[in-house]
Amino acid sequence: MKKIFVTSLITAMLISSFAYADTTAMTLDRNLTLDEVYALTISNDIAVKQADDTIEIAEDALNDALREKEDLEWSYSTADAYMELVYTDDFYPITAANDLENAKEDKEELLEDIKIEVTNTYISYKQLQDTLTEKKAGLLKAQTTYDNKTKEYELGLITESDLESYEISLLQANLSVSKAENDLEQAAISFNQMIGYPIDTTFNLSTVIDVATDLNYNIIVLTNTIETNNKVLLDINQEIEEAKLKIELIEENVLDRKSVTVNGVTSYQYGEKQGYTLAKNALDDLEEDYAEALKDEVIGLRVAYNNLRSEDLAVKINKLNYESATRAFSTAIVKHDLGLITAFDLQSAKDGRDSAYEAYISSYNNLYISNLKFSQLIGTYQLADDEIK
Repeated sequence: MKKIFVTSLITAMLISSFAYADTTAMTLDRNLTLDEVYALTISNDIAVKQADDTIEIAEDALNDALREKEDLEWSYSTADAYMELVYTDDFYPITAANDLENAKEDKEELLEDIKIEVTNTYISYKQLQDTLTEKKAGLLKAQTTYDNKTKEYELGLITESDLESYEISLLQANLSVSKAENDLEQAAISFNQMIGYPIDTTFNLSTVIDVATDLNYNIIVLTNTIETNNKVLLDINQEIEEAKLKIELIEENVLDRKSVTVNGVTSYQYGEKQGYTLAKNALDDLEEDYAEALKDEVIGLRVAYNNLRSEDLAVKINKLNYESATRAFSTAIVKHDLGLITAFDLQSAKDGRDSAYEAYISSYNNLYISNLKFSQLIGTYQLADDEIK
């Protein structure tokens, strides 16, 4: 009864597997490279389109500010009147220019984040495709073994209990294929949504990864690099420079005057000492913020670097384990052919090799992603010019 149940279940699963294959969408006759996936993603990403709109708005605002500045130059003859109006945010082209630069930097940072996300998704999808291929190969092997053992059972060479163990192995192989198919189907839906393709389209992926990991960094040099490239620090530093400029304007053009006259109207708005005090306090606060932010970024840098070193070591260890497991599996094949070990022992050796391979590839991919993130952190990760236009 147990044998009939297991065999029936296997048959049902095989029918289900064939049905899945019949309804699977077409596979493209070409490989889809990582660069192609990235190009497709950014061409369909809403956030990228919004970033483009923000840049366009900032460009218009800068043009408007420049025109208004030009109008002011023609409208007012006195330096004091011009200084008062240009000093305000509404007629300050430098502010508009900074907004435009920030919008462009935000887009570049967004593209870097997308690149990392796409790479991670791409590798994961590729791994699931490879896993399905392996599981199908394992199913074919289990089916062949079961068929051979069935013949041996019919000849009375093995017991019914022995045959049931091979039935269970075949059932497990079927379950593994079904799980791999389901995992790949779910990943394909997310993948296609990411690149803007119909969700029932499948691809052949071509993974070409070269992790050029440099572990000989100098922390002082990296700190200087952070101060040069880190957006958080650059933004604070920009505010510091603007605060210094404000103090300079007050010192040179305001404190020595009691009033400013515009169109015959006298105002004491810029003649108060309090304005200088407030500006000086704001500068001190910004400099403290910068020091704290720099400390946080350096700590984050050290942690990221240590993680990178650990993952580089993990790759080396997992590669050795995989090579060792591969040799063990090759030896097991020879022993099985000579009748020295059972099919169960052979399968265990294969499972060990497959697990070692998955650990190796996983650590390698983690190293690749971490290297991208680390390069982005220290400012050495650069996008191609056509990616940030």
